[in-house]
Amino acid sequence: MNQYILIGIIILTGIVFAIISEKIRLPSVAGYIVGGIILGQIFLYFTKINLMKDLSLFSTIALSFIAFNVGGELKLKDIRVLGKSILYIVLFETSLAFLFVSSSIYLLSKNIPLALILGAVSAATAPAATVMVIDQYHAKGPLTTTLLAVVGLDDAAALIIYSFALSIVKVILTPDVHMNIAITVIHPLLEIFGSFLLGTILGIGAGIYLRKRNTSKIENLAVPIGLILLTTGISQIFHFSGILANMAVGFVLVNYAAHKSEWFFKNLREFAPPFYIIFFVLAGTRLDIHLLPKLGVLGLAYLLFRIGGKVTGASFGAYISNAPATVKKYIGFGLLSQVGIAIGLAVIIYNELIVFKNGYKLANITINILLATTIITEIIGPILVRHGLTKAQEIGKRKY
Repeated sequence: MNQYILIGIIILTGIVFAIISEKIRLPSVAGYIVGGIILGQIFLYFTKINLMKDLSLFSTIALSFIAFNVGGELKLKDIRVLGKSILYIVLFETSLAFLFVSSSIYLLSKNIPLALILGAVSAATAPAATVMVIDQYHAKGPLTTTLLAVVGLDDAAALIIYSFALSIVKVILTPDVHMNIAITVIHPLLEIFGSFLLGTILGIGAGIYLRKRNTSKIENLAVPIGLILLTTGISQIFHFSGILANMAVGFVLVNYAAHKSEWFFKNLREFAPPFYIIFFVLAGTRLDIHLLPKLGVLGLAYLLFRIGGKVTGASFGAYISNAPATVKKYIGFGLLSQVGIAIGLAVIIYNELIVFKNGYKLANITINILLATTIITEIIGPILVRHGLTKAQEIGKRKY
């Protein structure tokens, strides 16, 4: 077994399960995830070589492509109509998810650090699955535009909540040590600002290039790929968010270079699917189905109250901002997936907390709950996105 064989197996497994999913009228991304779960169990039993970790580069590239495309869907002419509702939806869906989950976990466990950590992570939404369903069904309309903007901005809001919560938890775990909460709060704000600033600078540069040159077919594919990789690499050096930075690049390009940038996004959509397949199948391999029986009351509370907080908060935000009727009814269906960011935050939390005296148990409970619930949200999430887009009559409205 080597990396080339493994990549081939992953892509073909994804294709097979996508075909099966389409036969039973489910989104392809659900098939990728299920195929990855099965593949993960096979490798668990038949090989001791953990090659999956060696393929993390593909996951990073896929997320960067997705973020770039999300930014490319955020056209100012559409956002001006929906702008207020987008901000209200992000504010209420993240804050209510945090409040619902943290309150329920505290009532059940009487453990403040656990309640804060799980509440903070519950605020985050992974954009990948939602974007993939939107692309697969060529969706376009108010709900689609709102969804793309919300899942893009959601990460920034969730990062702020997470940073506040983690700072407080560290203080609770080490009451004898002075923690500078101001610094730990300022840091994520600088990370968010830096990410958007980097993306804006690179996006303007690429926009100037586009406006002054009639690009060739090769350039229309090679330039966006190079731009995305450059943005991702610089983000890693300065510890910025690659997702937010690439989203900013796409946003600036589609609004600054408008018509000329369309070929960038069109060609990337045709080139990127193999990376998306690898990303979602790999995500599936990391999900251990043996964790499901261990979900327990805390895990079930996390799952149900996160869904309740997301759906209630998003719908309430849409209602008070007078969003279109389809957004009010179905926006919550697109905010349940968590696989990429949940696993990433779970690992960060684990590494942050195990150094504390009482942190090891807290870290283990947290990571098991997140991994177990992610299995469920990653399967039902894409199905509910498709349901919402179908009900909103936005499927098949986009030309490419």
